Amino acid sequence: MPRLIGLMMLNTVGVEAFNGLPVMIINKQEETLDRTETLSLSCRLLTSRMPPLRYESSMRALPGTSLVLVGERDEEFAGESYQPLFPLHTDAEVEVLPGLTHDGMFLSEETFRRIEAWWNKLDWMPNT
Repeated sequence: MPRLIGLMMLNTVGVEAFNGLPVMIINKQEETLDRTETLSLSCRLLTSRMPPLRYESSMRALPGTSLVLVGERDEEFAGESYQPLFPLHTDAEVEVLPGLTHDGMFLSEETFRRIEAWWNKLDWMPNT
């Protein structure tokens, strides 16, 4: 925790060069690992998992064409809260992917199929 606090203090004066340093090591029992976990978190990664206390303006800033994917078994975020919450602030598309964990999403073919389907339906032609 001391490193995180020090880096956050540096960040307040604009020094972000050290944000890649590890600040949190997760010690899980070997039998609970599924090999998709991130067990060492940098300051950058840890703070990216912390939404601002006043999250509403961040959500309103999302373009309506955004896609938000969350795993049904996500250990970091309460994915079941996304579908009722996001429509209150943005037109972004929200999907909960069945059976997937936070890090497991990055290895799932279903994740890539959903991203591909979303990408292909985007309208790339400006209105003329």
